[in-house]
Amino acid sequence: MHNGIEAKIRKAMAELAKKGVEKISVSDLCKKAGVSRASFYLYYNDMDDLIEKTLLYIVDKFGEQLSLILDVNDKPYEGKYSIVFSKDDIALLKAFTEAHTYWSF
Repeated sequence: MHNGIEAKIRKAMAELAKKGVEKISVSDLCKKAGVSRASFYLYYNDMDDLIEKTLLYIVDKFGEQLSLILDVNDKPYEGKYSIVFSKDDIALLKAFTEAHTYWSF
C-alpha cells in the first residue's frame, strides 16, 4: 500500500514539518520529495488528505508493533521489547500533535 512515492512524500513532509504543518504547500512538498505534482495528486486529493493518510499510517504502524509486543509467544509483556519508529515518523507525529487545527474531530 505504501510505495516509494508515498515514502518520499512522507520523508519530505517530515523534513518540512519543522516550519509547521500548516505552512507546507504541495509545491514545496513535491520539490523536496523529488516528485511531480501529478504524482502527488495520484495518491492524495490535497494536503488534508495527505495528513489524514499519514496519521493513519503512523497509527497503523504503532498498532502493528504493539501487537507484536503483546503477542510474542503468548507470553506476558515483560518490558523487554520496544516500539521502533523512524526519525521521520517521530518528526511527523510531533508536527501533527503540535498542529492543533488537524486534531478537530
